[in-house]
Amino acid sequence: MTKEPISKNQLLNVSNHYIITKQRSGSTLLGLILGNSIDSQVIHEENIYYKFKEKYNLRIFDNITVVDEFITEFFSYSTHAGVSNQLPNKEKLKVLLTPYLEYQLNFKHFCNLFYQFFFSAQETKKITTIVNKDIIYHVSVEEIHRDSPNSKFVFLIRDSVSNINSCINANFGSSNVVGQTYVWNNLMEDIVYSTTKLPCDNFIIVKFEELIKDTHATVSLICNFLGIPFHVSMLNNQNAAKKIYDYAKERYRERNNTGAVPKENIIHSSSRGEIDKDKLTKNNFSDNEIKKIIYLTNKFRKKFDYTSNSRNWKHIFLLTPIDLFAYLKIRIQLGIVKYYFHSNFYRKVFFRRINIFNLFNSRIKIKTT
Repeated sequence: MTKEPISKNQLLNVSNHYIITKQRSGSTLLGLILGNSIDSQVIHEENIYYKFKEKYNLRIFDNITVVDEFITEFFSYSTHAGVSNQLPNKEKLKVLLTPYLEYQLNFKHFCNLFYQFFFSAQETKKITTIVNKDIIYHVSVEEIHRDSPNSKFVFLIRDSVSNINSCINANFGSSNVVGQTYVWNNLMEDIVYSTTKLPCDNFIIVKFEELIKDTHATVSLICNFLGIPFHVSMLNNQNAAKKIYDYAKERYRERNNTGAVPKENIIHSSSRGEIDKDKLTKNNFSDNEIKKIIYLTNKFRKKFDYTSNSRNWKHIFLLTPIDLFAYLKIRIQLGIVKYYFHSNFYRKVFFRRINIFNLFNSRIKIKTT
């Protein structure tokens, strides 16, 4: 049963917060748990405001033409092909958004409205907090803070050895451990930089290991920081994942007029099951591979109090020409992704049309939101 329309005052007072992280660091799990709150909506890698603000920031959403234009572009340039399974269809969305035209919302407040229709959350929740969890917005923390001084940031990090092991197992990025160390170092460097630009009250650093070892205490801490009421029932990530998947399944069947289910699950398998504490210590690396990872990530391991061996200069001789090539390749790719991210809206459209990201090996899957 659909609730009464969201009030304009409610939309104007929504809090926007961010989980800044790297792939395979527990952000999907944390997002599921936080999304279990009746007061919050968690958006996974669809930071609409910063993706489209250059084009729409001066627009007022007071007519169906601008809404239709935005919806068309959103579905055309969404990061995830599966986003159609997370929202009502385009025509229904326009109908649902029409009553809010009289509010004459600016783009930022319109985004807070639009976010509430993911998984039709507006039907069952009274949302006061929207959390965007993202794997690339570490490059724009300063910009976000300038736009939204009250926004808070949860920097979610993970030990380099277990993170790289998880990335390789999931086929995310290079299969070479040395190439993966550059990605890990790059994210850690951006996080350290960001912490120097934010007021101390606007961020916390949370370790994946803490989230897995003591989920209750860690989530309670995060909720208190973000101003989300905590309840122990939120910790049921399996229930949250099932609700999301069931919704996506129905949207998929509706769009395709079929009884089949989505081919790709929109929730990582590791986040749908029981929390596995063994993942903190398991890895598939040889001793030499671990030495390479420790050697190349030692600086930030020390910074974030991860166990670290003395950096032995002899370990540099473990690096092979293939390692160095992988390292250089990843460095170039990340440079292009950051250039893309900082490009204007129309340049991003051009890059997508020429499919620039397929110029690389298919194993390299760097998300661009």
